[in-house]
Amino acid sequence: MYKTIKTIYIFIIFSLVFSGLFYSEQVQAVDISSVDVEVTGNKAVFTWQTDRMSVGCVKYGLSFEYENMICEVGAGYDHYVSVKGLLPNTVYHYKIVSKYGNEVDETFDGVFQTGTVFDEDGPRILDIRYEYVGSNFVLIKFRTDEPARAFIRYGTDGRMYSKNYSSYSRFTKNHEVILKRLKPDTTYLYKIQAVDRSRNRSETEIFRFTTKSQEEADDYAPLKIVSITPLSYKDDQIGYNDALISWALNKPAQATIRFGTNSLRLSEKISIPGYNLQSEIRLRNLKPEQIYYYTLEMRDITGKRIRFPKSGYFSFKTLSRAKKKIVKGASISRVRFVKSLHSPYVYMLVNGKKHRLRTAEVMASYGITIKDVDIVSAAELKYLDDVRLVKTPNSPTVYLLYPERGFKIPIPNPDIFESYPKNRWQDIVVITKEDLDSFTSAYLVKPEGVPVIYLLKDGIVYPFYTEEVLKYEGYNPDDVVEISQKHFEFFTQGPLIR
Repeated sequence: MYKTIKTIYIFIIFSLVFSGLFYSEQVQAVDISSVDVEVTGNKAVFTWQTDRMSVGCVKYGLSFEYENMICEVGAGYDHYVSVKGLLPNTVYHYKIVSKYGNEVDETFDGVFQTGTVFDEDGPRILDIRYEYVGSNFVLIKFRTDEPARAFIRYGTDGRMYSKNYSSYSRFTKNHEVILKRLKPDTTYLYKIQAVDRSRNRSETEIFRFTTKSQEEADDYAPLKIVSITPLSYKDDQIGYNDALISWALNKPAQATIRFGTNSLRLSEKISIPGYNLQSEIRLRNLKPEQIYYYTLEMRDITGKRIRFPKSGYFSFKTLSRAKKKIVKGASISRVRFVKSLHSPYVYMLVNGKKHRLRTAEVMASYGITIKDVDIVSAAELKYLDDVRLVKTPNSPTVYLLYPERGFKIPIPNPDIFESYPKNRWQDIVVITKEDLDSFTSAYLVKPEGVPVIYLLKDGIVYPFYTEEVLKYEGYNPDDVVEISQKHFEFFTQGPLIR
């Protein structure tokens, strides 16, 4: 009897211990449920629930190795993890992970696919500057990295009750805000806020400025021109068919220039947007060796209007047209080779655009010497667009040039040619083979609107996992050229470089 009771007692103790251990394991296990993945463009948002307070993580990558992991900061029952900057149009593998004490539980492998890039970031507010600080008026200029509607909140304390919108169009990259009816010699606090077309918002930290005293700055003083050019025939800003008009004022003003060849009737009119202390405008399509007359009409920051000069006009004379030379290898029989006085670069002017000859050998390939090069104003070259579409005489292949960095890329077919909105067939310029060979074939490309850089090699594009990987492989991000999405899709996709 005693042995039987002892045996039953041991069995009960063993059962309790065993069930306790089992129950302990059950307590530590975490149940992961209601897993959901919402993909928007190249962003993925993971949500799920657990039956216990736990820290959630997401492991993800392009393979079952799950190269990346993002975790929540704190523990909870409802979990949310957002992953940004993924490769567009790409399949990813992922696992949900929950950490509870020393236990780590995870789901089976799942997959999701990203779409094209989606705008999810607010506009960046850049280059904030005070164009003018007066006693009653302040002009603040800045820009955003995408078109946005912007305004400034300001006041003498942290509440910043007052609000002024940008004086430009509703959505733009360049902004200016005029703050009016301010108190002299007073410190104001302000911050800039901007909203883009996707309703993404951003704002700056709080800045401050101090208005000047009435003695330091009289905003209502008469508007004056501090300097203006050109006023003579020999000015370097005058070309044979163009002229650069520039001026500086004692306070910001809007400006309109009227000009023409008849001093009694200035038939042409150009307005400059915004309020500016310094401005310039290039007059195009002028006649060679012709006297032009012009006046300026101003509206200052306080609303006062004035004409410069008050009576009469300013004037200048364009240069005589230089002779043109017949050269070999060009797309038309007559082109013009020019350089400015203080620059070593020689340009070919053709079809209303400029094309820089990159070496002496290239210049020789056109059958010219430095004696055949005309001297022109710096203004004439500054405002001419670059030639971007070229081909050689004996090949049908058209190349897109990136002249500012010396790169070229062939355009495979007419559909891809027309995928670039600015491309026009009549803009193709025939150049010599030596000229084309002076450009380097593009090897780092980025499709329009996609934040991923690819290595282009033998018709295959290989995506870099990050920019750091690109640099580690010995490449320079400054060598990246942007191509159209249709041009990018022409190439074969290669494996990820990581």
